[in-house]
Amino acid sequence: MKTKLIILILSFFFAQEAIAQNFTKEKSYYQSYLAEKYTELHISNKYGDIRVFPSENDSIIFKVHLSASDKKEYEAEEQLMEMDVQFSKSAYIIQVSSIFNGNENNFKTDFKMFTKNVFNSSKNIRIDYEVFVPQGLSLHIENAYGNVVVNEYVGNVDITLSGGDLIVGVLEGKTKIDMRGGTLRARSIEDATILVDMTQVNIDSMAKAYIESRGAQIDIQVVDNLSVESKRDKFMLQRVGSLSGSGNFSTFIINLLDNECVLKTFFGDVSIKKIGSEFTRLSLIASSGDISIGIPTISVPSIQCEIEKTRTVFPSTLNFQSDTLDVKTEHYKYYNSPASPTQFINLNITGGSLTLY
Repeated sequence: MKTKLIILILSFFFAQEAIAQNFTKEKSYYQSYLAEKYTELHISNKYGDIRVFPSENDSIIFKVHLSASDKKEYEAEEQLMEMDVQFSKSAYIIQVSSIFNGNENNFKTDFKMFTKNVFNSSKNIRIDYEVFVPQGLSLHIENAYGNVVVNEYVGNVDITLSGGDLIVGVLEGKTKIDMRGGTLRARSIEDATILVDMTQVNIDSMAKAYIESRGAQIDIQVVDNLSVESKRDKFMLQRVGSLSGSGNFSTFIINLLDNECVLKTFFGDVSIKKIGSEFTRLSLIASSGDISIGIPTISVPSIQCEIEKTRTVFPSTLNFQSDTLDVKTEHYKYYNSPASPTQFINLNITGGSLTLY
């Protein structure tokens, strides 16, 4: 009987919680500026999304929507009163910032939002931007705890994002992306510097890119020229023209290498499944990892391979010669001597395994 009574009481309170009214207070801003040739646009926001669209004229247009929700109406009103958007223009710089309690970077508001999201999901604030921008300007976006969407843009773009996703269409110009967490999805980026930490990256195509990453999974369909500084990542490259850089505890899986690769890895695996007909050179230094390389079939490359304490699998068609450099450390050199080679492979492998096929 007592158990039934307790269940009835709990059911009553849950029902009251479910039907409790949630109050939402809102306000909006509309602002526009004439864009000049060298205009720089800076947007700084928290707790909402920023969406950038091409402008149909020479004006920059802002549509900003602010909202605060709470079970108590007066608390929703108070929270909305503490939120504001500050617009300013100085010479060629247009600055737009989200303001909390009169401060752009307010620790008190950050702490309040964290505790509210953890302990009471009914409390919520949002500041969402729709920005219409003419092509060719310099665009700087900083956002936290929200997403950024840029459909198509021609011009320099600098995006700093934490706690949200970045979705871009086609970016032509110099692009810098700095992300912590979240997911980056892009269709095409012309010239990119990408700094990511614990981020999922999916990009269809890039012409030129430098990626500095940690704890990320990076999938790229096509990239012409890629330079990396990697720690504890996984790279899935469907097709790469040129690859250079280093990796620590990282895995590189390359389906097709077109031109060249200069790479140094430690405690990570490298798999190059196929080398294209325009390939020129591969220089790889690897320690404590499993390496597998699909050798070109059209012509035989010149191969110089120095290994130490490494398990090896070589095809007999390579006609390797070998030298013993140090028996105690299992240090050997393997090489071939094709006539008039145009492709070159230089490998220095310590530990792990090496498979050529």
